[in-house]
Amino acid sequence: MALSFPVRELLLPDEVLNEYGNREFTTEQIARITGYHKKLIELKLKF
Repeated sequence: MALSFPVRELLLPDEVLNEYGNREFTTEQIARITGYHKKLIELKLKF
């Protein structure tokens, strides 16, 4: 997928999800906290 690299590394670094994912935030909560769209968070979690 052509967008997989930008999504995985440039737009949303792993550290962001690790920080909030380790505290068991929902996808919607992470989206609100970070300002990223929920669909972007969901796409990132697939990879």
